Order: sequence, then C-alpha cells, then structure tokens
Amino acid sequence: MTQLTTFNDKNSIEWRNTPWDTIAFGYPTREILTIHFDTPQNLDQLLEETLAHWRAEGIKFIYTRIISNHTVLKYALQKHLFYYAETSALVAKRNVQREDFSAIYKTDYILEKPTNSDFQQIADISERAFDYSRFHEDPNIKIEHARLRYRNWIKDLQDQGSSFKIYKTEGQVHSFLAYIKDKNKVTLQLGGSDVDKGYLSPYFWSSFMNDFKNEGAKRVSAVISASNLNIFNLYIQLKFSIEKVELGFHRFL
Repeated sequence: MTQLTTFNDKNSIEWRNTPWDTIAFGYPTREILTIHFDTPQNLDQLLEETLAHWRAEGIKFIYTRIISNHTVLKYALQKHLFYYAETSALVAKRNVQREDFSAIYKTDYILEKPTNSDFQQIADISERAFDYSRFHEDPNIKIEHARLRYRNWIKDLQDQGSSFKIYKTEGQVHSFLAYIKDKNKVTLQLGGSDVDKGYLSPYFWSSFMNDFKNEGAKRVSAVISASNLNIFNLYIQLKFSIEKVELGFHRFL
C-alpha cells in the first residue's frame, strides 16, 4: 500500500514499505515511488524532514528510481547522501500482432503453466541464476541477500496473482517467466533460464512472445537492467524499443 508524506500541496513523497526486502536483508526498508516538488529549495527541505522522520522510525535502507535526465533530483538525492546504484530501462514491443517472432528465433518451444511442484525449481533458478537487479548491482548489498530476495519474490508473485509460463523437459524446469496480463497489455516481471541454460533464452523469449501474440496481446513491456547486455540485446533483436531510462539511487540511514 502506498503512502504520502506531504510538505505542502506541491511538495510530497509517495512511498511504500517493502516487507519482502526487509525479510531478505534483515533490516527495515522503504521505497520512494514518486517525488513531487515545485522548487529545489522546497525539495531540499522535503527530503531533509522526511529522512529525519524515517530515521526516527527505524528505517535503515531506502531506494528509488528517477528519470535519467532529471538533474535537479539527481543533485538533491546525492546531496542527501543517496548514492547511484544501477541503471534500468523500460522496453516495450508495441506492435506485437504485426511481428513474426518465428522469423527472428524459432518459436517451437511448448510452454506450460507450472504445477505446484515446479515452483520449487523456479525459486531455485531465480536465486542461483540471476546476476542483475537494483540490488544485485549495489556493492553495498550482500549478494546472498539479493539472491534471497529473488527467491522470496517467486512466492510473492504467486500470492499477488501473477501468471507464469515455463519451458521444461523430462520434469526439469529450464526457463520461466512471471507476468501480468491486463486485457491486451502484458507486463513482464521476472524471467530467465537456469545456470548454463542461457542458450535457451532467445528461443524461450521468442516462444512466449508468440504465445502472447496468439492470446491477443498488442503491447508487451519489461523493466530490465542496462548492465544485462545479453538480455538487452535479446529485446533489441525481438524489436522492442526503449521507452524510458531510469537511475537507481539508494540510501542507508
């Protein structure tokens, strides 16, 4: 649930507690979702008062993402001891129905909905096989904590009603995707292939994109790490466009 800290009617911070991260990291965490301000001076005071209040509450770690060219926010966050941690990009395929994905990569993988027993394998893959995220790339976060967060995220996605597609053979899950479908729009949340199975990813991606096309999707989007060049290039090959670039800033209190 999002909450609002207000300095005045034009200066406020929208935020939420992140208990899933608190569990993984072992200390209270909070995410800033949006910062509204009218002048740099009011922004400075808004951040100062908000951080002081949160420190008194016992919050230990705060994170946020901002548009990459927002120089005023970049300056203000760094002034208040936020540090740069990662870069992410929103990529989207807007003309899914007009694309022949099989002409890019084979789309002959038969994808399935996971059974209850498959989710243990999915959690294992998410913990051991992924090396990029807002926390995997933060040198101040222990890598085992970032990996545990991804493992826990699978159960959270299940509880939140996300859908899953998997590719498996002989009972072994090799690749998975978690996503949300809202009418003809699909948002990809988390996906990838197991360790040493990265060569499957282009065909898995092309296959689930073909599935979405057959299901009537018109737009598919995802937020990805700009450091994950293999996946970045895969989206480019599938003719996704970059719609937004954001910078991740973190702060320990």
